[in-house]
Amino acid sequence: MKIGVVRMSRLVLLLFIAAFFAHASKVLAKTVYVDQASGNDANGGLSPDDPVATLTRGAGLLIGGDVMIVGPGVYYEVISLDGLGTSASAPVWIRAEPYGGAVISGMWPEAALGTAAWQDEGGGVFSAEHEPVLFGYFEGRFLYRFMSLDDLRAASATSVSVAMPPYGLAVESGRVYLRLPGDLDPSGRPVFLSPPSWGEDGTQTVVRVSGSPYVIFDGLRIEGSGTVCLSFSQNSTTPTVRNTVFSFCRYALILPDESLVEWSEYTYPGFHD
Repeated sequence: MKIGVVRMSRLVLLLFIAAFFAHASKVLAKTVYVDQASGNDANGGLSPDDPVATLTRGAGLLIGGDVMIVGPGVYYEVISLDGLGTSASAPVWIRAEPYGGAVISGMWPEAALGTAAWQDEGGGVFSAEHEPVLFGYFEGRFLYRFMSLDDLRAASATSVSVAMPPYGLAVESGRVYLRLPGDLDPSGRPVFLSPPSWGEDGTQTVVRVSGSPYVIFDGLRIEGSGTVCLSFSQNSTTPTVRNTVFSFCRYALILPDESLVEWSEYTYPGFHD
């Protein structure tokens, strides 16, 4: 009888410990708030009244079981979520509120915000300092990349005999040369271009998840500027992507095994001509 009592006591103790840690994990799980308009990265980010301003700062606070609420705005950031300690019982959920209100953008911020320093080169051509440009888009039109500044000025392609639109871009000597429809001045206008640091191989990723299974993306918009919008490493299994819109990306998603994608949209606007 004494042996049975000891065994029963040990079983009760183990059940108690398991319940305690299950409860503790729920208590420790938190909600991180990101708000571009009202946030500050010096804040704690753990209440709606104390949000951080950037996704990078918010992502640094996440561990398995957490939720990150992303407020409206365009976040010009490249995000890495590495080794979050997630599991089936402790996923990380990244959610936009309201749905569709938060945009994670891989565009060149200065050009997209209309603050890039454009120099008038004459003939409707303007230039700014920039490394090779992978992607260009302006008011519903894809900006074709010409092989040279001379081709851009002449609106011709030396390599093929086809009619070319009288606008686009070219890159020479560390500068991007831009010619907009109607020879518009790009100064003060939003022009979507890939960032100077991205080069032109098309493999850069706006949001990257590695070593973190069971990560959920919900209600976001992700812009890729001709590259990869969202990628998961093969050891970041069982992700969920829902209610998410991908645009301007060469590849919307790179997924591991056992992935779930639902109620999402992949679009590449720009090829109207």
